[in-house]
Amino acid sequence: MKILFYHHNIKIETHSTLERANGRPSVFIGLAGLYLKTYLDIKKPNIAKQVEWHHSQQLRIDDDELVSLIKKEKVDLLCTTHYIWNYKALLDQLKRIRSRVPDVKFLAGGPSVDVNINDSYFKDYNFIDYAFYGAGEKSFAEFVEKLVNKEPLISSEMTNMAWPDEHRNAIVADFEYVPQ
Repeated sequence: MKILFYHHNIKIETHSTLERANGRPSVFIGLAGLYLKTYLDIKKPNIAKQVEWHHSQQLRIDDDELVSLIKKEKVDLLCTTHYIWNYKALLDQLKRIRSRVPDVKFLAGGPSVDVNINDSYFKDYNFIDYAFYGAGEKSFAEFVEKLVNKEPLISSEMTNMAWPDEHRNAIVADFEYVPQ
């Protein structure tokens, strides 16, 4: 299984306060994929061995570039991080490219994913295959394990994620508080 994280950031920020403090430029990047990979490596090492992680695409790229990257890397899961500053543009882009990469599963995660309170999430965003809310490390690891082992998703066995039923109604697993 091949995973690509797409953060859809407008630019990589440097912060002058930090630059003044240490005399060097500082860059802040999206780390969600690293947290999820590390959790999987530690908690489910046998599953982790069956997953190939591509370098995260930090910056926003146009539709053609994104489709080209997905095809070139032979991605199975495109994981996207949704924040207040990017989620509308990111959802628009995913909707535009969905038909161009039909075999790729689209995952949405991050603080701006509201699948747990939006009953029509998978109808509104019919191009999203799975959505994660709340802390995602444990739920993502469980999800990847189910995919690798070709086991069905059962809501009573999962947490902090959702997927659509045959009518695109959300099957929402229970929320679990995961201390950070």
